[in-house]
Amino acid sequence: MPTLGYILKGEVEVETKSGKKIILREGESAVEVFRTVHRGKAVGGPVEIVVFYAGATNVPNTVLPANDPEHIYCNE
Repeated sequence: MPTLGYILKGEVEVETKSGKKIILREGESAVEVFRTVHRGKAVGGPVEIVVFYAGATNVPNTVLPANDPEHIYCNE
């Protein structure tokens, strides 16, 4: 499901499984990485993000990666 976000406060680093990284800063907006395993982490302190999901009822807004035995991209 398409997910859009706006950074209200702080900075977040988004990294894909292939190692590509980008920093999103306060005041920036972004479309979440789609159909690619990724993770985001706060850089230098707390981050506040307002998130918008463009989906439908009974459709999950996230999918946990099936091939993540070390739980790098999810906290199961």
